[in-house]
Amino acid sequence: MTGNRAGKSLVELSVVIGLLSVVLILATRTITFLMQAEGAGRAAVVSETNFSRLADRFRKNTHAATKAERLDGDNNAPQKLQLTQPDGRVVEFRPGMGRVQVVVLRDQKTQEREVYHLNGGMTRFEITEGEQPLVSLLYETGDDASRRHKTVRIDALRGKDHRFSKQSN
Repeated sequence: MTGNRAGKSLVELSVVIGLLSVVLILATRTITFLMQAEGAGRAAVVSETNFSRLADRFRKNTHAATKAERLDGDNNAPQKLQLTQPDGRVVEFRPGMGRVQVVVLRDQKTQEREVYHLNGGMTRFEITEGEQPLVSLLYETGDDASRRHKTVRIDALRGKDHRFSKQSN
């Protein structure tokens, strides 16, 4: 007998449910991956924005400084940079893991504090004395596991930078 069947067999329903479960698993994994990529992209943008703001502040404070001093930290603490401003304020750049804290002091009292969060990495400072003292902020990212190291260097001349000013005859 070959009559028309009104319903579906149990095997057909099992195949459809199995296919739907595979599709749902793939969709879930894709959404999870996209959310992780979006989060990493957002963190990178925030880090780059903070780094750009830090670079602007570093250059501005270094150009205005009358004295630049690199101080080594105590008990394995990282070094910090002190920039003495013409008005007597002292601007300290205090690096940490994944961040740099900028503290403005007047008469050894904190006037202002700002933290720049970076995407991992360590920050250190170099001062090169010469005719025009050069102060450098070096930001190093990467780890031994990834073997991808990146060093970004921000240079600023202490005092006024006359290299690009118009020359008068």
